[in-house]
Amino acid sequence: MSRIGVSQRLFPEHYPERGGDDDDEFFDLEDNDASEVNKNIPKEVLAEVEKELEEKFKDYPKGMGFCHIYWYHKKQALEQRGYTWLSPQDVANSDPHNRTIYD
Repeated sequence: MSRIGVSQRLFPEHYPERGGDDDDEFFDLEDNDASEVNKNIPKEVLAEVEKELEEKFKDYPKGMGFCHIYWYHKKQALEQRGYTWLSPQDVANSDPHNRTIYD
């Protein structure tokens, strides 16, 4: 799996294709610690929520800080469906030694 940024994964139409190095600073959504908790959410439910959010934010600027807005709304949508979802920031906050900062 290629490593791409969160916004780039969610809204690929806003990013031209990149070539080359896979070992850059981008976050790999499949390799975070939340995957253990989040794997209990059916893929169909995740796809449904992500489609809703894509439509909701289609005209919203995807700049600095957008990932927090997106994660907040994703968490809310999944909680309404009865699922607990951990964002990458939730995982970072749970580890006092983790100094990861998301835009």
